[in-house]
This record gives sequence, C-alpha cells and structure tokens, in this order.
Amino acid sequence: MLYDERPLLLDAFNLSRFIREGTPAGRDLEQRLRRHDFAFVIVREDPLASQNRNDLDRLIHSTYDVSAVRRPFVVLVPRADSSPANDRR
Repeated sequence: MLYDERPLLLDAFNLSRFIREGTPAGRDLEQRLRRHDFAFVIVREDPLASQNRNDLDRLIHSTYDVSAVRRPFVVLVPRADSSPANDRR
C-alpha cells in the first residue's frame, strides 16, 4: 500500500470498453491516468500484443513509461515529459 490508499483492481476488458464508449467511468479513469494520479500502474502484458493494444492499453502506454518487467507483469510509472497536476513523487 502506498500513501495509505487502497489498491484498485480493475477489469481491463470492461474499462477499455468504457474508455472507447466515453462512459463516466471511462472518462474518470482517462482523466486520472492523464493527471498521473497513480504513482505506478501494473498490467499483465502480452509481448505479442503491442500492435493490437486496446483503448485502455494505448492510454496507459501513452501516459506512463515502462519501469520494470517481471513476466507476466509490466510496471509503468508516469512519463517525465508530461506535467501532472498531482505529482506525489
């Protein structure tokens, strides 16, 4: 646990759909990722899927950079080239 916060467990399939459809939950997650509200994001990565990323994967990889790979997981941290409104580091 970081910052005494509870972890988020996300259903990646439905969240990708929510982002694509612009639902309130999808818009909320997109804003939080763009603001770098998360100190890091952990995803299960398919090494063959880089060409076929869904909406959620593309959003994460456009706002966060890979920090570590511990197969089958990838740890991403906020991109340094963005100016997050809420930098906790």
